[in-house]
Amino acid sequence: MRKQHLMWCVLVQRVSGETKFYRLSHDLQIAFDIDPSGRKQLKKALLIVPLAPYYQKPDQPEHVALPPMGVRLVQKLLQKPQRQARNFLTTRGQFIGQKYWPERTRKELANYLCHDYPFWSHHQIKKDLEFWHKQRHTQGRHPSKLMRAITNQHIRRQCKRVMQQQIETKQKFWEL
Repeated sequence: MRKQHLMWCVLVQRVSGETKFYRLSHDLQIAFDIDPSGRKQLKKALLIVPLAPYYQKPDQPEHVALPPMGVRLVQKLLQKPQRQARNFLTTRGQFIGQKYWPERTRKELANYLCHDYPFWSHHQIKKDLEFWHKQRHTQGRHPSKLMRAITNQHIRRQCKRVMQQQIETKQKFWEL
């Protein structure tokens, strides 16, 4: 019997309270395979995740291809079979462990996490950080309605791009 390849995945909590699985980025896959002690750092950490599918088109710059990004709270780190994990969106490599993020100011966290993301992702990350900081002190806090509406619009646009790309790819395959 062939050995099944496992991949590191996380169950994250969204600001709405829902949970969702993501596959960890390639660099974190390697790091957690090499150093088991690093896995503890990810429990209850804040992690950058895509909020919509990735959109790759060779003739457009990378910043257009990136989906909106947000910050999610890691609930659980686990390994899943590769064939199952491949269906999950891939996280980014930036995270801040539970030991550090409550002690740092939102500005310090935003400077580290915003990295080189597009304008609206910067705002989403900052609003998510604000939510998670306030959530620690005030249970039942809800995310900003305005930011949620803007983000949902960006998610719909990204999903529309991905669907259009899939249609074009299938059409090119079948055309004579």
